[in-house]
Amino acid sequence: MQKLTAALVVVVGLVVFPRATLARDSEVELACATIDVPALGEPLPAKVDACIATILRKMPLAQKVGQLTKYTWGALTGPAVGLTGGYEELIARGEVGSIFNVADATLVEKLQRIARDHSPLGIPLLFGYDSVHGYRTTYPVPLALAGSFDVGLAQQAARIGALESAYAGIDWTYAPMVDISRDARWGRIVESFGEDPLLASRMSAASVRGFRSHIMATAKHFVAYGAAESGRDYATVDMSPERLYEAYFPPFRAAVDAGVDSIMVAFNDVNGIPMTCNKPMLRDILRGVWGFKGVIVSDYGAIGELMAHRVARDRVQAGKIALEASVDVDMQSAVYAETLAELVLRGEIPEALIDESVRRVLRAKLSMDGWNRDYTPRTPPPLDRSFAREAGRKSIVLLKNEGVLPIDKHRVKRIALIGPLADSRVDMLGPWHGQGRPEDVVTVFKALTERVTRDEVTLTYAPGIDERPGADEEPMNAIERAVNDARAADLVIAVVGETEQSSGEAASKTWLGLPKAQEQLLRAVFTTGTPLVTVLVNGRPLALPWLDDGAAAIVESWHLGIEHGHAVVDVLFGDVAPTAKLAATVPRAVGQEPLYYSMRPSGRPLRGADSGILLADYPERYFSRYIDEKNAPLYPFGYGLTYTRFELGDLRLASSTLTPADTLEVHVRITNVGERDGIEVVQLYVRDDVATTTRPGKELKDFARVDVPKRQSRDVVLRVPVRELAILDANGVPLVEPGTFTLWVGNSSAGGLEAQFEVTP
Repeated sequence: MQKLTAALVVVVGLVVFPRATLARDSEVELACATIDVPALGEPLPAKVDACIATILRKMPLAQKVGQLTKYTWGALTGPAVGLTGGYEELIARGEVGSIFNVADATLVEKLQRIARDHSPLGIPLLFGYDSVHGYRTTYPVPLALAGSFDVGLAQQAARIGALESAYAGIDWTYAPMVDISRDARWGRIVESFGEDPLLASRMSAASVRGFRSHIMATAKHFVAYGAAESGRDYATVDMSPERLYEAYFPPFRAAVDAGVDSIMVAFNDVNGIPMTCNKPMLRDILRGVWGFKGVIVSDYGAIGELMAHRVARDRVQAGKIALEASVDVDMQSAVYAETLAELVLRGEIPEALIDESVRRVLRAKLSMDGWNRDYTPRTPPPLDRSFAREAGRKSIVLLKNEGVLPIDKHRVKRIALIGPLADSRVDMLGPWHGQGRPEDVVTVFKALTERVTRDEVTLTYAPGIDERPGADEEPMNAIERAVNDARAADLVIAVVGETEQSSGEAASKTWLGLPKAQEQLLRAVFTTGTPLVTVLVNGRPLALPWLDDGAAAIVESWHLGIEHGHAVVDVLFGDVAPTAKLAATVPRAVGQEPLYYSMRPSGRPLRGADSGILLADYPERYFSRYIDEKNAPLYPFGYGLTYTRFELGDLRLASSTLTPADTLEVHVRITNVGERDGIEVVQLYVRDDVATTTRPGKELKDFARVDVPKRQSRDVVLRVPVRELAILDANGVPLVEPGTFTLWVGNSSAGGLEAQFEVTP
């Protein structure tokens, strides 16, 4: 690139920028623009340190602070804080380090030209975006994708999202979200990989690898955000160190081990210390113990919110304690921009502390080859509909089937499609759907119309409810029309559930049922006697025991993205068999929440039928139970049906006596006893029988997706390093205690083949 003279005036858009004296500084350019940057994820060359040292030597304090400042452009993803655009002059002064929510390659190029060609040291920007489950190709939400138990699928999903993001000029995605989520009331469960640390850890690492093929990945939100009290977003978390280490840390540690570029800090406090200033968690554990060297970024406006937490008297103190905790980048609150220079001048923080964070930001920019990368807009790749459809198929969970699925076109000649979500495009996308567009979506109605035309089946469609603002049809008239269609049909397919805005951030709920009008519609259809297949569209587990009692089949489809309709219809008609399992326990009632399979036992565990209903036998009252509902969930973690039947047998252990240095090796034979090929997720659970602290009833320790042709068997080997059976001692040190352990191999967290083994010192 040519260095221009200081007198030259440059016009970018409508903003005029005089060249600064140091613009395109020759020493910085020589040190930084000539670096041969390897593929993303590979170690940076030694010249990087020289480049960063040169920049820090020449960079004024205001520009250093600017590198730690991130602003949104155009879109709000939280409360309005300051400006949402128009940062050209700040960028030209070198006082902005990164921008997020820009989804326009032309605007990215414009702003990058200002930063690289017209700011004092020519330092490029980073552009961030929430590509949570796709950018333009919207695929299943993470909670659905986790249910595939397919690690390769998760990696491919992230890779596609990253590629499309990169074409838009985006360097940095705020994904994957790896919060453990065990409370369906919390709206952001939809963005998580569910309740289990092992499953979430494997999905976390796979997603990081996929994103890093093209852009920077961010594991969020560190830590325990999914354990917010009352399931209410942003609320406090009170948690033992043992639970943090055993349940909530592992997916983040897996992301760090996979090379994640950045960590986003959670909004909440943990045990009284907001994560945005939680020095013991961030500087001591994340950086110190785990050795994380990447960028730590605040969540939206969170540094400014330290005053609302009442741990900072003003913005100056908020900036100080966040930086001291090792938060490198201030997202949108502008606290760093307003306070850090003042703190240095007052002697309250050393400039070296700012330099520490700036180094990490500059290394991230060098890893993205920001000095040399061509940001010229390119024609983006076409939507990857094939992958979206495959991912959708693999994410659908069959919860109930009384023989009506797959649909037999020879017996079913008339189908009544009902439900307000059957032809709702936007609601198939789900929350945080990036640049996914409703016009890209194939709804169930559209896909079913295509299918019945081919199979010569008659289809009627009556939503039954019109929930649009201003709808003028009387609800009972709409329901009556749907019921009449149902009465005349051989089969009813109802598509019901949640809208895209019913889950996600700031979408906590106290009610886990269907909207009342939808429940009224389905109960009316029950009276017709026509078999009902219910397709649920939702971002969280829903408590629907009455539906389980009345429907002939229940298909949990979640929000599957642009190919939602095709994926669902492919499963309904048996073109593919459902293979997914539940990544989160489904409750019978909201009062059971938080509910998860690995709960610890009490001294009075309820056994037997687990009815939970108060009996005449008075002593039955004094157990850990409800008097008005079962303890057991409606559907357990890991549960999911398919169109064939599998049997497990010949369970054996390579050795039943092990030491902490060994690996548990479990062999089992799975046989497909049905009449069609199928895939089963074989799951291994372990329990420590007697320990110095109470242990979970069982914990998932390995799993495998196994493809078994009809009437054939496969031998499966599951492995668990014994060190992964450790508990924490009184000092927080992992310790494998000698003793007996029980294991189960099954197709869900409930039941399975059982065996024991012993760990010796």
